[in-house]
Amino acid sequence: LSAAAVDPFNLVSRDGSSFHGFLALPYLPFLSNCDGYDSHVSLSRLLEEHPDCQTIDREQTVPTREYSFWGQDPISDACLGIILNCTYEEMVSETRKNLRWFEAPPKSKLFYITRDPVSAQDFSPGSDNEKWGRTRALESLRNSYDAIPVSVDKDFAGHRHAIPKNVELELKYYQVTKERKRLVEANVFFSDLCTTQAPRHFGGSHEILDTMNERGILPCDIDINGEIKSQSYNLEISYHPLPWFDLLNRFEFSQGIYFVFYTLIALVICSIGAFVYGTNRVLTKLRHPPPFMGMSLLQLLSRPQLEGLLLAIIPYMAVILTIHS
Repeated sequence: LSAAAVDPFNLVSRDGSSFHGFLALPYLPFLSNCDGYDSHVSLSRLLEEHPDCQTIDREQTVPTREYSFWGQDPISDACLGIILNCTYEEMVSETRKNLRWFEAPPKSKLFYITRDPVSAQDFSPGSDNEKWGRTRALESLRNSYDAIPVSVDKDFAGHRHAIPKNVELELKYYQVTKERKRLVEANVFFSDLCTTQAPRHFGGSHEILDTMNERGILPCDIDINGEIKSQSYNLEISYHPLPWFDLLNRFEFSQGIYFVFYTLIALVICSIGAFVYGTNRVLTKLRHPPPFMGMSLLQLLSRPQLEGLLLAIIPYMAVILTIHS
């Protein structure tokens, strides 16, 4: 479809199977009914085929090397400013007991995206005990480091009785090699909110309208019957690689790079300390300067830490041995 259209509610039905607490999808949940994508917005299709995305050929792709140490920034695919016109499938004017996805509070997790691509075969059930999108292979990714949460921003979150007219999905990734990308972080931003409560002269709640007004959220545009004129919103998607230092801060590299990095920091700190001590020792006017008390200082600082470590390990190991015995 070239334009968004809401699916009729009478065509929606349950699949009849018991729900196991999760469902994996090969397209974005919640974000649907978008121009050119209908009800299923596939990330691979969107990021690889949209005209506003900049795709880099394999030969020109520059990945981020672990040991580059503030080297060249990665040169790879990026999508900045993709804007799709979408339509809410929910009845936004109705108040529900549970918060809906566009009403999610700050720092809440809407859904998860896998760090690495998942094969289409992993969605298909391999036995009678599995269902489509609920296979053991997909379930093993749950609550693991391989599932990246799509978190609502702490400053641009949703509110009950309000809908955002602009939704931004930001995807940050690590260009590991020329062929491989790995998702690092995903965030959602809700902006340009308007309340779904009708104005006072159409019977809207005075209390809710006053609360929304205090937050700077005004009523949505309505027609002559007091109904919301449009349930559409703009979906903006940004997709770009992270530079070396940002990846280091997010612990995306192997253990070796952190061993080298923190060792270098320790050597620099020790060098600064040695320089300060040497300078004061050379320039001192004391006839008998005091000796260097480095070992005494080390014993003074390390002994309480070692004693505390031992006191914590003894009961911890006792519990572990009791459980495994």
